[in-house]
Parts: sequence; structure tokens; C-alpha cells
Amino acid sequence: GLLRRRPDVIQAEYNVKSSNALVGAAVGEFLPKLNLMNFIGGEGNRPPASWGGDKSYVWTLGGQTALPVFKGGENVYNYKVVKAQWKQTTEQYKQTVVSAFTDVANALTDIRRLAEIRAAQEKQVAADREAAKLSKVRYEGGFSSYLEVLDSERRRFQSETSLAKTLGDQYVSMANLYRALGGGWQTEETKK
Repeated sequence: GLLRRRPDVIQAEYNVKSSNALVGAAVGEFLPKLNLMNFIGGEGNRPPASWGGDKSYVWTLGGQTALPVFKGGENVYNYKVVKAQWKQTTEQYKQTVVSAFTDVANALTDIRRLAEIRAAQEKQVAADREAAKLSKVRYEGGFSSYLEVLDSERRRFQSETSLAKTLGDQYVSMANLYRALGGGWQTEETKK
């Protein structure tokens, strides 16, 4: 599905297809080659309507057949080389797919973890806001010093800053998931 649209997966897939074609070409070097150029032909001075009735027209059927020549093991060596390259590109394709799955799994884990952190930080921000509000009321009532108000405001700002950073991290993790899935997708309705 979506992972097949990743550029690295597409490139690895084309590399496997290309290597597969090279293996087929190397196998073809062991087989006879038939050239069908001028396979059916005619020779003579009669028009085509009278073909077959007169002996002055001669038919030729044929082509050229070339048998593979022993080249000191070159064909076998070439086959082994392209077969090894095919195995290598196949393994690279598998590694690319595993890497794609790992990227998606990591992005999903980060999203879930950051959602839990955000929920906890939102509770902390609410508690720090309430503490700052109460310390201000206590100061205005003469029950505490202004230092307590400043300290509670500092804690509130720190928790709000941490929450803002977590929100930013959540957006980054969503972008990482988007990238891990191949950069997006289209349904049939949006293609039209």
C-alpha cells in the first residue's frame, strides 16, 4: 500500500526488476539466436495475383540461426555475476522494506508517547495556573509575600513552555510519519 510509494522502496524495486532482466539476458546467451529478418520472401517477375501458378516465381523461407559459441567460460562468468547482482539487489530491497516499516513504527511510537506526555503536561499546566492564581489571591489578602507569587508564576511559565515544546515535537512526529509513509497518498476521488 502506502509504503510502496516511498521513493527508496520504488528505487529498490526497480533495481530488482533491472537485475532480473539482466539475469534473463545472461541466460539468453546460452540459447541459439534466430534472426527472422527476410524470413519469407519472393523472387521473380510476376505480379502477386499470379503467384503459385507459374514456375518463374520462387519462394524462399528462412532466416539465420546462430548457436552460442564457447567463449572460454565468459557466458558462465557473466551469468554468475548478474545472478550475484540480482541477489544483492533483492537483499537491498528487503532491507529497504524493513527500514520503511521501522520508520513507520518509530513514528507511531513517538506520536503515542508524545500524546501521553502532552496529556500529563496539560494537567501540570492547569495545576500551575491554579497555584499561580491562588498565590496571587494569598498575596492580595496579605497571607504571603510577593516572592511566592513570582515563584508560582515561574513554575507556570516553565510548564507552559514544556507543553509548547511537546506540541512542537508532536508536529515533528506527525511529519516524520507522513514522510515514513511515502509523503502522502491520493484517493481515486482526489486524482480526478
